[in-house]
Amino acid sequence: MSEVAARMRHTTAAATGLVDRLEKLGFARRQTALDDRRKVFVHITPKGIELVGRVRSDMADNLMQLMRHLNADEQQAWLTIYEKILPHCPQ
Repeated sequence: MSEVAARMRHTTAAATGLVDRLEKLGFARRQTALDDRRKVFVHITPKGIELVGRVRSDMADNLMQLMRHLNADEQQAWLTIYEKILPHCPQ
C-alpha cells in the first residue's frame, strides 16, 4: 500500500480508500504476504486489465482526434515536446 500511495503522491490512507473502492468494483484484489501479514499486495484483476485497455484505447483515440487539428509541422513540434517531457513523467 505504501508503494501505491507513493505512486499516487498521496497518503497511505488515501491509497487504501482507493484500493477499497477498486476491490469492491472488482478491478483489484488484495493479498497479504505469507511471511508478514502486515504486507499487503494489490493485484489487478482481469476486469481491471480490461478497463485499463479501454481507457488507453480511448486516450489514444482522443489524441488522434486532437492531432487532426494540427498541421504536419505542429504535429512534429508536439511530438518533440512529448518526447522531451516523457522521461520526467512518473511511471
